[in-house]
Amino acid sequence: MIEALEKEYGPQVLDIICEKQLHDRYEQGRAIAQNLGRNELNDYIEFTTGGNKDNVISKTDREVYIKSTGCLAGKIAYDMKKKI
Repeated sequence: MIEALEKEYGPQVLDIICEKQLHDRYEQGRAIAQNLGRNELNDYIEFTTGGNKDNVISKTDREVYIKSTGCLAGKIAYDMKKKI
């Protein structure tokens, strides 16, 4: 899909997609924090894993990598790495 968009609109489409994803993830995180009434990393981990700690690949005080499927942002990042 990204390659088709790039052919149609040029290489700047990758920047537009990344910007949109960044904005969407920020807004999604804000909404999650508001709904949970908390905004700590452990709250987010619990929310996204459903309590399944096997889905946590790695975690530090500032970031966490969580195993997921069907992630558009992950697909875009993977496709971008293929082009670099």
